Amino acid sequence: MKFNLLGQFEIVAADGSSLILSRSKVSQIIALLLIQNGETVGVDTLVEELWAENVPRSALTTLQTYIYHARKIFAGMSDGEDVLITRPASYAIRVPEDAIDVTVFERLVQQARKLLDEGRPEAAVDRLDEALTLWRGPALVGMMTGAVLDAHLTYINELRFFATDLHIKASQRLGRHEEIIPHHRRPRRRPSRRLAVS
Repeated sequence: MKFNLLGQFEIVAADGSSLILSRSKVSQIIALLLIQNGETVGVDTLVEELWAENVPRSALTTLQTYIYHARKIFAGMSDGEDVLITRPASYAIRVPEDAIDVTVFERLVQQARKLLDEGRPEAAVDRLDEALTLWRGPALVGMMTGAVLDAHLTYINELRFFATDLHIKASQRLGRHEEIIPHHRRPRRRPSRRLAVS
């Protein structure tokens, strides 16, 4: 499976079929676990993301229901692969790093920065072209997000700004001034949104 968060939230199965995740709290949970791929996320963090200060009495039961629906989504898109792991008072998603566009984007930008520091601007431009092409719109466009997910999106958007500026510097070193402006419109910052109780 592939997970695309840099635009509409989309899961792509091995056979090429895709699922656009809806504007739901189940989608929020999956997105947050994917962004922290391989790391356990505590129940308290998930509750904060979903309900902020307006935590209902049924929060834990409702969260377990959302996790159940998340498992059903994965079961329908994979060949029995168990990607959603349950730990004591926490959950995690574990998939290959190359399966998540955000992780690929981060790695390409890091590689480009190193290449530019090494005096290899052409190779840096190639990496940054590949990285910036991954963006299909604002990250998680159209999704509800809470404070926890918003913090991660702020970092991702700032990294996009950095990648854009880095591409300009690398292109300037190569004397490609005429190519800079069309390719580098700074993306709009994504406004934060707090969730209401559903």
